[in-house]
Amino acid sequence: MHPLASPFVKMVFKNYYFNKISSIPIPLHVEQREFGYMTFEDTMIRHIKCSSPGEVRAMLVKESPKGVYASVSYYEFPEAPMEEKSWLGGDIAFDIDSDALNLPCKKTHDFYICQKCGDVYSQEMQNCPVCKGSLEKIGWVCDNCISAAKKELVKLLAVLDEDFGIRRDDIDVYFSGNGGYHLHIIGSNYEKLDQAARAEMAEYISGKGMTPKSLGFTPRWAIFNRESIPSEYSPGWRGRLARHLAELYDMPAKDAFLRVVEDNGNRTASFIEKVIDMLAPTIDSAVTADIHRIFRMPGTLHNKSGLIKKKVRSLDEDPFLTSVAFDEEAQSVYVVFAPRFSLAGKIFGPYKREKVYLPTYAAVYLMMKGLAYPVN
Repeated sequence: MHPLASPFVKMVFKNYYFNKISSIPIPLHVEQREFGYMTFEDTMIRHIKCSSPGEVRAMLVKESPKGVYASVSYYEFPEAPMEEKSWLGGDIAFDIDSDALNLPCKKTHDFYICQKCGDVYSQEMQNCPVCKGSLEKIGWVCDNCISAAKKELVKLLAVLDEDFGIRRDDIDVYFSGNGGYHLHIIGSNYEKLDQAARAEMAEYISGKGMTPKSLGFTPRWAIFNRESIPSEYSPGWRGRLARHLAELYDMPAKDAFLRVVEDNGNRTASFIEKVIDMLAPTIDSAVTADIHRIFRMPGTLHNKSGLIKKKVRSLDEDPFLTSVAFDEEAQSVYVVFAPRFSLAGKIFGPYKREKVYLPTYAAVYLMMKGLAYPVN
């Protein structure tokens, strides 16, 4: 963030928490969670215990931080150092980030900006060729990024329901506030899973570990028992893969598996891996496995966008409409660079080294990304 932007952003964040504090949901088991926040100097403060929802709200109003976090885990002593907290269990959390999907559109809208002269480049370089200043990558988020993240979300919800018995009604889904989605599962049968078990859960959900033998083949993909090949009714990943192949080849699943071997020969393993990668949701496994992680708190502002981590009521929602936190009051800002973007149903940009008047929410969005600052 530009030094000239920081005072303005601090002010609007403080106003948000002061005016909206009663509408910010406070996590369950509040007295057993560790809380933390990031200051506007980018210092992370952790190991905070709050004994009541009121204490959490008081902290938010007082500190009005750049980012707010609560642990996924419950502890006997949440304020103690990590090794002394005494872990009791925790929510199951998932993070789907469009930046991790390697989407083709990222090559068209992500860019690098010089921290010294403000020049913009589409390719990564060691230094700015003009002034030799350092370059910072700006990951932009477009409608296609959000659509792709939603598809991963749908796949994840299906696996959780079909393979783990976790119904959609028992899952809280949130727009992360920037470029993806967070899932919170609170009070499930899985809350006692330790870190190793959660890592295995994430690995399974990601489709890892499928072997030729688990699909009814020898390691060289020679069929040894047709009856051991998955059918459309097989549980878990065996059935999911079988149903997809049956639909792809428009024939019974067992016949479809044989066709795969016939068509691909010694490339069968590679083909199956590609199909599983396509069917598996792309999640940040480290988030799910880490029992000591503090996760962005719902209802709070994202430190890279100024948007709200907002609960999703329908996947048809446009998060860049529903997660806007600030008002329409016009702000005079100097924009170093900004591609075309949409917020609150309005289109802005592109801008390059120009003074413009923007609604507060759009001005803050660019300021959080280090692309603008207030001017008179």
